[in-house]
Amino acid sequence: MQLVYLATIIVLVCQGHCGVIQNRDACLTTPDVPFQTNRKLPNPFRFEDGTNVTTKEQWKCRQEEMKRLIVRYELGDLPPPTKPENMTASLNNGTLIITVTEGTKTISFKAQVTLPTEGTAPYPAVISYSKALIPIPSNAAVIFYNSEEIAQDRTESSRGMGKFFDLYGNEYRSKTGGQAAKAWGLSRLLDALERNPSFGIDINRIAVTGCSYTGRPALVAGALDHRIALTIPQESGGGNAPVGGEGTNCWRLSEDPMVRCEGKCISVCGTVECPPNPSPYSPAFAKYITGRANVAELPFDHHMLAGLIAPRGLYVIETDIDFLNPLSSVGCMEAARTQWEALGVKQNMGFSLVGSHQHCQFPDSQKGELNAFYDKFLFGKDVNTDVFRNEGYRKGGNWRQWMDWTVPTLS
Repeated sequence: MQLVYLATIIVLVCQGHCGVIQNRDACLTTPDVPFQTNRKLPNPFRFEDGTNVTTKEQWKCRQEEMKRLIVRYELGDLPPPTKPENMTASLNNGTLIITVTEGTKTISFKAQVTLPTEGTAPYPAVISYSKALIPIPSNAAVIFYNSEEIAQDRTESSRGMGKFFDLYGNEYRSKTGGQAAKAWGLSRLLDALERNPSFGIDINRIAVTGCSYTGRPALVAGALDHRIALTIPQESGGGNAPVGGEGTNCWRLSEDPMVRCEGKCISVCGTVECPPNPSPYSPAFAKYITGRANVAELPFDHHMLAGLIAPRGLYVIETDIDFLNPLSSVGCMEAARTQWEALGVKQNMGFSLVGSHQHCQFPDSQKGELNAFYDKFLFGKDVNTDVFRNEGYRKGGNWRQWMDWTVPTLS
């Protein structure tokens, strides 16, 4: 398929039709590379053709454009249709089994569902990519999604392994990363809950979480599936290896030696320069992250990945461990929050960094913030979720230096 740059006429069409985006393909196309080098964080409020976003209707089209760019150049393509028709699901004794058929191939995978002992169905639910490491409300269901069954991406040698690739074959092994494949599986889990109300889960009150290695695909899932009401990535960064923009970190900020732990930190593999593991990403993405030489050519960064969630709920949990590069996360998420600000719902995006604890250990001082986000997005309560907290981790630095754009008020 020939790809072309966005034309102004496409944007004008979006003004009239993108409020609901019933036909996204008619709304816009995906611009092709090459892109100009830009060491600042790209402007989320400007289309790739240079047209500024001024309305909330246009913003929805700009989100779709950002999504297509991130999927195409970082995460890797996913197969149509969005919801496979040949899919069945059963729930017995807490085990949810999902079966998907495409052509002559069939896969099945499981999720564990624990319903609450209080409240009334349908229940809100928290889906965890791993054993839940944050408190879960007692009146919410807990669903454990073993994403490793769908795709493995801990090492480059595991690329293309997992049931997603068993189903879709070599075509997607050559172009799709593990995080995108895991998001596909989570979306199928949501399909199962949506199509089977007898399972007792309210599809409109879903949160997704994960920590560290599983926090990154949790963020991606929240960005790609609008049915997720609240996304809670916990300590998802990985900032001082060449794959330095993982999770809530920005590639550009992590490339800067003074942002990468102020040039002093040591990575988990013993030196600042670790061999990259590109398997969570599209194979085509390796040229941008190897040696960090080309990240400035990307037409996006992870402030825009987070912005795909706006205006839905996002609560980012961070700590002060150097190898996570919290400096990159602070700056990246400050830039991300401008997208909620432009929509008039800044309080729907929260950031909280509290240090002096072990990796993935959730401190008591953040429980009030987390519960407020649960109350708002899972239980519909009118509570204050306006938080952007950096608890003592090298607070210096003007993060606006990375933004050569202003925040509009979208009408």
